[in-house]
Amino acid sequence: MSPTFLTMAEVDQLCHPLRQAAAQCRWLTAQGIPFRRSPGGRPLILRAAVDQIVQVPTMFTNEQPEMGA
Repeated sequence: MSPTFLTMAEVDQLCHPLRQAAAQCRWLTAQGIPFRRSPGGRPLILRAAVDQIVQVPTMFTNEQPEMGA
């Protein structure tokens, strides 16, 4: 079972190249990714929130529908 929140490394990867917590929080807000702040000010992001955002509907991908002959 995966952890409830993204790890700090995953947050850093998601927000790359931003490294400061305040800058990451601004970027997450601009992207519409929900988060809370830890007592130290770092963004805490629910894994489920990111999983929901990453699931892009097929209509927005470059895949073409198969046209059977």
